[in-house]
Amino acid sequence: GSLGHGIIDKGTFEAMEDTLKPCHDLISRCQASNTKAYPCIVAYDSCVMPQLFPVLSQGLNPYDLRKRCISQPLCYDFDAEAAFLNDPEVQRSLGAQPPRDWQTCSYAMVMNFIASGD
Repeated sequence: GSLGHGIIDKGTFEAMEDTLKPCHDLISRCQASNTKAYPCIVAYDSCVMPQLFPVLSQGLNPYDLRKRCISQPLCYDFDAEAAFLNDPEVQRSLGAQPPRDWQTCSYAMVMNFIASGD
């Protein structure tokens, strides 16, 4: 794992591990809530950041710790995919009506997903 390969030190590992139980409780609260938005956003902030920050702060790719994060925000260069999906002919063939500006990462979409409790 990341500890044994020198990506994080023992203190960072222990701090990350200490967040897991409270994180699990927050996720359970999110999933049980009828008004998911607030408890789910709290769970996301409390669970994701303590696990990701130690990796991201070292410039590493959280999806593959053997690699550097080469492009923000997702650590991969999606320019070719964006160009393809923004091509009017491709959008027409996919039935995108009206044509839309495709984005690699939409913060608004991510927040809607988090707030839904999924």
